[in-house]
Amino acid sequence: TGGSNTAIGFVATDATAAGAIKGQSITSAVRSNLIQQFNDLRDQIDKLAKDSSFNGINLLQGDRLSIVFNEKTGTNQTKLDIQGSTLTADNLGISQAVNTQLAGFFNFQNDSDLDKATAALTSSLTSLKSLSSTLGSNLSVAQTRQDFTKELSNVLTTGADNLVSADSNAEGASLLALNTRQQLSQTALSLANQADQGVLRLFQ
Repeated sequence: TGGSNTAIGFVATDATAAGAIKGQSITSAVRSNLIQQFNDLRDQIDKLAKDSSFNGINLLQGDRLSIVFNEKTGTNQTKLDIQGSTLTADNLGISQAVNTQLAGFFNFQNDSDLDKATAALTSSLTSLKSLSSTLGSNLSVAQTRQDFTKELSNVLTTGADNLVSADSNAEGASLLALNTRQQLSQTALSLANQADQGVLRLFQ
């Protein structure tokens, strides 16, 4: 009849629940052992997010990162601003697991609460994938700008090297040729002066 169900820890409606038993005071030893594992993994989410910092900036704790792409200031400055998110198990909707029915907790002894926990975990995975996609998009932009800056730096370095660097052998040969031309020009000028003086002697 269901009236006697409460005497052994079931609810009265379990008599007609078609196998979906929702005992209010029945405790499964297996589920009790899984509660601690679930809560430990839940705590690791918070610890992992807190340890995900670099150079004092943690995008998983709501920090803001600005990547500056040039040395200019004001409106001429180009940069990428990345706003982080505060990542905790609570913010992801993952509540703690307990053995009893308490508001704001998952009762692992209750099948309906297990369904809620499953839905919460699925929703948290969706949120993490969305955050990962956003960070991945920002990373792609930063890597593209980094590659562009490296290529531009290589081009400028090559141009500067072409302006100041020289082949010592080639420059030495060029200098020797110029000196030889200068000497030949001086000799030719001397001979021309001697010829002019000879012509002037004919009229004396």
